[in-house]
Amino acid sequence: MTLAVLVALGVATKLYSGPAAGWVRGSAGGLFYVAFFSILVLALRPDWAAWKVASLVFLATSGLEVLQLWHPPALERVRSTFVGQTLIGGHFSWQDLPFYAVGALVAVGIAGRLRAPAAPTWPTECSWSTPAVADRTCPRSGRYGSPTRHGSGGA
Repeated sequence: MTLAVLVALGVATKLYSGPAAGWVRGSAGGLFYVAFFSILVLALRPDWAAWKVASLVFLATSGLEVLQLWHPPALERVRSTFVGQTLIGGHFSWQDLPFYAVGALVAVGIAGRLRAPAAPTWPTECSWSTPAVADRTCPRSGRYGSPTRHGSGGA
C-alpha cells in the first residue's frame, strides 16, 4: 500500500499543472522517487537498516542526477520517453539534491512506522502448572513485563 501511494504521488508530480508546476514537475518528484526505492528495497530486504538503504538510494539517485550532464544519443533516446524521463531525468539540477535528501529522511520515517514493534504479549499456553521447558518464559505474577524462566523459582 505504501509503495502504491508513493508511486501515485510521484506520477502526480510529473502530471501536475497547478501553481508552481515547473518546480513540482522538475524537483518535487525526487522526494517520492528516493522514498519509493528505499521502501522497495526495505520490503525486499527487511533485515537491512533503513538509514543505510536510504543513504545508498540517495547516493545512487544523486549519481543519476550527475549522469544527466552526459548526453550520448542512446541516453537521449531513453530520456525522450515519459518512463525514461521519469526514471533517469533529463537535465541536471543541483537543486534536486535537497529533495533527494528529504526523500531519504521520509523513507527512514516510513520504515520506522512500518517496523514499529507490537506491544509485548505472553504466550497463552504459558502457565505455572505446565512442565518446565528451558526456552519458555512466563510473566511473574502481578509484574507484567518481567519475564522469568519457567521453573526457575518465579512467584
